[in-house]
Amino acid sequence: MENTIKQLLNEIQTISESYKRVAEATGENFNIFSVLQMERNEVKTHSRFIAELLNPKGSHGQKDLFLKKFVELIQIEGFDTTSAVVKVEFSIGKKTEDSGGRLDIKIKDSKNKIILIENKIDAPEQEKQLIRYKNYVSDDTDTLLFLTLEGQESKDINIPLEKYRCISYKSDILNWLEECRKEATNIPILRESITQYMNLIKKLTGQNVNTKMSEEITEKIITDKEKFETFITLFAAGDDIKKRMIQQIVEHTLPNLIIKTGKDLQLETDYKELNMLNHSVQRRSFWFTNAALEKLNLSICFSFNVESGFQRLIFGFRYVDYKQNENPKYEIIRKEFEKKFQKKLTSFDWLCWRDFDEYYDWRDFKVLKNIQFGNFKSDFEEKVAAMLNIINP
Repeated sequence: MENTIKQLLNEIQTISESYKRVAEATGENFNIFSVLQMERNEVKTHSRFIAELLNPKGSHGQKDLFLKKFVELIQIEGFDTTSAVVKVEFSIGKKTEDSGGRLDIKIKDSKNKIILIENKIDAPEQEKQLIRYKNYVSDDTDTLLFLTLEGQESKDINIPLEKYRCISYKSDILNWLEECRKEATNIPILRESITQYMNLIKKLTGQNVNTKMSEEITEKIITDKEKFETFITLFAAGDDIKKRMIQQIVEHTLPNLIIKTGKDLQLETDYKELNMLNHSVQRRSFWFTNAALEKLNLSICFSFNVESGFQRLIFGFRYVDYKQNENPKYEIIRKEFEKKFQKKLTSFDWLCWRDFDEYYDWRDFKVLKNIQFGNFKSDFEEKVAAMLNIINP
């Protein structure tokens, strides 16, 4: 088995290095969304790009072709794509318990048939959000779509599943984009723009961008019994590798980094209860406190979404007691955080936070490689030091 593992790894490494050289020569790794640090911006990147393609009057010049592909793939019947009007961030009035808010994407045809898309990548789901949107489209022939990376159901117990439909970036949007790209074959700028966006979606959902490389590796594995058995063995070790790496980081890497800061930080964590798949728990975290932070009822926190693996790593200032969320210094801290990290999100238990872009999805072994062999230690130390400087300039 050991020789077979070594042989398979060597063959895969050879294939990977070959495609890596091709990618470097052709500029395949270049992605405008990544360069501009817009990968996870729900409104300015994802909602607007998707809406532009769906819009029959969009700058793509293909009229209702892409919208028609979308309603066919999602199986929405009786929608007149030729007369459709598309709006992004559409206000439906002042938010109350049962009405109002802002719709991510609204599509309406001349027969007043409506498609609403609620887009969720990073922002937490608001209480009764889908209920408010469904009340806006009371007609049962209208469609409310809940779009997430993996196609998760809403966490809001107030709305039954039959009132909305779950769709995912990982399959539904990628499949639709592939159809759009086929139609844009003879329009290079449009075709390559769609390709770059598809590559971004694959990155966010932990999929291999290079389909040809995946196909070549797959062929080697499924046509050889010993290699297939070896693959099963390696695949089965994946969860243990991730758990071991997190254990090393929390038990060794983080304490050593904390000692280097010299700011008397104390590390606490609930990571020991982590499971690779934990559908009963949404987040697990590790956080740091010292006298200055505790005085402000804050901790420096790094937190995972663990429902489908170690993913969505975020960092920021989290309340020690979320019920004590008023302090004259909080607004100053929020502004300094946004100034330092170019982005600021808030929620009921966080003063401010943002995604840790470079190490966001620990299901991706490329991310794990960067953690183990790349700049994670220095990047992490820099984040902690910057937040400490916000507290004590």
